[in-house]
Amino acid sequence: MSSDKMNRGRRSSINRHVQWAHVHGSSSLAKRDINNSSYPEYKSRSDFGQQPRRYYLGNTTQQHILVVGVNSIGTDNSYSFGNRTPTPLVRTDASLMSETTEQQRRPWFIWIISIIEICVFIGELIYNWVLIGRPIETDLSKNPLFGPNAFLLINMGASFSPCMHAIDGITNNVGSTKFPCPSSSPLGGTGCTLSELCGLGGVSSTPNQWYRFIIPIFLHVGIVHIALNLIGQLLIAAEVEKKIGAIRIAIIYFASGIFGFILGSNFAPNGLARVGCSGSLFGTIAISLLNLLYHWKKIANPKIQLIVHLIDIIMSFALGLLPGVDNFSHVGGFIMGLLFGLAILSSPTNFGRALKPKRSKRAKNEWNNLRSYEKFFRNRPRGWWMWWLVRFIAVGMVIAIFVTFTESFYTGRIQCSWCKYISCLPVNGWCDVGMLNTNSST
Repeated sequence: MSSDKMNRGRRSSINRHVQWAHVHGSSSLAKRDINNSSYPEYKSRSDFGQQPRRYYLGNTTQQHILVVGVNSIGTDNSYSFGNRTPTPLVRTDASLMSETTEQQRRPWFIWIISIIEICVFIGELIYNWVLIGRPIETDLSKNPLFGPNAFLLINMGASFSPCMHAIDGITNNVGSTKFPCPSSSPLGGTGCTLSELCGLGGVSSTPNQWYRFIIPIFLHVGIVHIALNLIGQLLIAAEVEKKIGAIRIAIIYFASGIFGFILGSNFAPNGLARVGCSGSLFGTIAISLLNLLYHWKKIANPKIQLIVHLIDIIMSFALGLLPGVDNFSHVGGFIMGLLFGLAILSSPTNFGRALKPKRSKRAKNEWNNLRSYEKFFRNRPRGWWMWWLVRFIAVGMVIAIFVTFTESFYTGRIQCSWCKYISCLPVNGWCDVGMLNTNSST
């Protein structure tokens, strides 16, 4: 009997059995006959012997059995047995699989960091209750955001320059008792030394509590402050973590927050106590903007989303000009988020795709003999190499600005008289808030 007749007989047998199974509500017989049939030589039976998930039964003359199986790399392939050669009928888009993975991820880092910040804020209220007798400052002129005493925040680790480096006329005599006390409710109440005000082990003749660049990320001024930041984290930063993972979001979160306080320590008035995770949040906003630009063609209505991003950023920076809001943290966090995003995020769409290797047998053998790192660099387009150059430049800029502004904070090398207007408007004395009087009596 010829092979053509044998194939026709085999196909008709499969069709009859599957049709009978469909009518009588059983799929085990159809599955067994499919597994026992012959398949193309370059496919093993294990590739097709999985549990069938879907059947399409047509008429008896032009019937196709559609079996959707999952292969070893996780993509769905469908094969039609109407002829000898398998025909792909269904293809799962890689971007769809990526979106599914993102939806299944949980933003554990953002959840954990948010819980820690809530616990720290509860600790602030308890500490304020112990020292002053009430959990929040009742005089809204001293704290309009419904939170603890400002001097208590300094004592708990707020970014406060006199506790961090020497300031002529302020830290020359750290043993003087002319500094406010953490328990002082009225503004201007004195009677404590600088060490008692700063806390955390006190300060010497040359204050250097460098950890005040980190601790303030977990502190908040009041209920309104922490509520707004948590809403931003859970709505924006959590989505960013789903896309880039916990390790990358953690790096960007802390780098943006720390640099925001470093930048503010250089230019903000020495008497301001600055706290909050706004810098970290703005770093994640920068990542969200980069992700939009990276995958512009894959995102629905990208122009509208870009406009929404820009309006949100402009409004946030505008609000940072109001008194009591540290715009330096916003600016510094956003800059650091952009630079770190360029450095550690995946390449934009089409930049990272490797060119298809030649199909010749010699080329395939050569490819199989390559080491894993050699395969990573082989057949990359020119744009991929250019983007890695951008990455290295971004890393260099991150290191440069961290070192430059940290060194300037301790030496005062960078002087900028107008930079204070980044965080305030010159009306009603807003830019004079936090200026310390360095005379001998106060």
